[in-house]
Amino acid sequence: MSVRRLAAALALAALAVLATTALASSRPTGSAAATQRCFNFTVVQPDPQARFAAGVYQRLNFSPGNTLSCNTTYHLLRSYLYDPRSLRGWTVGPLVGPLRNATGRRFVRNGTRGQVGFDVYRNTPPPTPDVIVRNVRMQAGTTRTYTTRIPTRTPDVGQTVQLINGAGAQMLQSGFYLSGGYTVYFARVQTPNLDGYRGQVQFRITTQES
Repeated sequence: MSVRRLAAALALAALAVLATTALASSRPTGSAAATQRCFNFTVVQPDPQARFAAGVYQRLNFSPGNTLSCNTTYHLLRSYLYDPRSLRGWTVGPLVGPLRNATGRRFVRNGTRGQVGFDVYRNTPPPTPDVIVRNVRMQAGTTRTYTTRIPTRTPDVGQTVQLINGAGAQMLQSGFYLSGGYTVYFARVQTPNLDGYRGQVQFRITTQES
């Protein structure tokens, strides 16, 4: 697992702990005896392999006597998003019934005749991505590292770095690392020794509000 994906996992877990658990019992839409509404689940980055777009999803358990807990389905869903092949003993398919037109998936435990499982769904469109652009002026005749940072809880879905008016400059390395509650994006650049040099490092970070 990459550092960024691990950071997203930690942020997601923190969101789940802070979320309010809303419980409700009602008549099931399928053959389950009862349903239970769990806290929302945030998919920070799009996961095409698992067929989940980024966004905030509702989660509804169904099982006889509400024996399937919210904590269990939270960990099952998180494992599935990391690696769909890791989910054993469950069948994942499209949503059914009143939720058939929503975005999401239905998870059913094998061998229960469809009586135990959970729906993960979203009825609203995904949030519009935002782009953070930050320019940092370079110093002439140096080899140094330029940085910018954003809070780690701001989920990014892509980032680029480029040199503006950087004739004669050379980018030696770029990337990101975690520092406390922030993600730091950096670029190490070698610049020419020119009077009046006005080169800049431009960081472009695409974020997805959850």
